[in-house]
Amino acid sequence: MIRITLNNDGEITVTQHSPPPAVYLDHWALRTISEDERLAARLVTVLETRQGTLALSWANLVEFAKVESQEQAHRAENLIENTLPRLFLLEVNPAIVIDREDALLAGGPAVAPHADPEFLRALALLNRDSVAPLSARGLFGILRDEGLVRRAEAFGEPSSSVYHQLTPHGGIETPAERINAGVALTG
Repeated sequence: MIRITLNNDGEITVTQHSPPPAVYLDHWALRTISEDERLAARLVTVLETRQGTLALSWANLVEFAKVESQEQAHRAENLIENTLPRLFLLEVNPAIVIDREDALLAGGPAVAPHADPEFLRALALLNRDSVAPLSARGLFGILRDEGLVRRAEAFGEPSSSVYHQLTPHGGIETPAERINAGVALTG
């Protein structure tokens, strides 16, 4: 969940945490659910009812950069927009997460090792001219952010075997089955 606060000095702070249940949708599921208004509405309702979180990673952005239909990207942005602030920006590179866990165990800063602060910063700065404090509009154009580009290049292409190991379908075949499985597991 993304939280925006304003301190007494007028400084804005953007933080995130991931209250369970957290749902991560790979490219296929995000695209399929966002194209079906009924499934999209159901996912948003389940997240709100269960006070859960949609986890999103830069791997989702890399995959959507390849989508030729702007309408598909727009629908996915709408789904993400409708989940706000119930969004958690997830670091999917296990080496980075392990390094952060090690630092935390060694007395380092108390931050969630699986959070992606560069992605959070890029999202927070995405729509500076909007009256909304946070928006997913234009999210799939965010790949121009240098920090995320470096992260994507360091991790490899989405076709890499590591990427595929991180985004399995888990034996659930359709988005509806995924949502229903999530509801059953949290209910």
